[in-house]
Amino acid sequence: MKKLSVLFFAVLLINTCFSQQLAPTVIASAGKDLVAGEYRLSFTVGELAVTTLRSGSFILTQGFQQPPNLYLSDITNHLPDNLTINAYPNPTTDFVHVNLTGEGEFSNINILVYNNLGQIVNIKFETIPNTSGITFIIDLTSLSRGNYFVRIYSPEKSASLAEFKVIKIN
Repeated sequence: MKKLSVLFFAVLLINTCFSQQLAPTVIASAGKDLVAGEYRLSFTVGELAVTTLRSGSFILTQGFQQPPNLYLSDITNHLPDNLTINAYPNPTTDFVHVNLTGEGEFSNINILVYNNLGQIVNIKFETIPNTSGITFIIDLTSLSRGNYFVRIYSPEKSASLAEFKVIKIN
């Protein structure tokens, strides 16, 4: 029993001594990471392996410099199967068009826009009925750049139909 205990602790000690820690490394001719106040600049020159692969909502990036996920904005919808929603352009500098198409009643649908703090932002939007549904044009010109969250809901059903993130750029 004593030999078994000694063997167990020896194996445990060896595994602890030879454990690995992977740190990010890059093979490049030059590079730097600079920070000044709230701004950050990070770059590499001559990096050997860089690529970005996309498949549906999955993204795989290779390389030391990774792009931020600023421009990912999936629409979470709770729509019936016979309705679809599209929002474009995103990111935007001024207006976002939201198309709600399919069969159904679109007369009593409201839009709320929230900032990062969860506060409702006062915005103007125009409603344009069309043959296959309705288009909302959301005016973001009065807002500063940043991320905003749009919620489309039906007060009659007390239900949210869709939520998505809009990126306002200048």
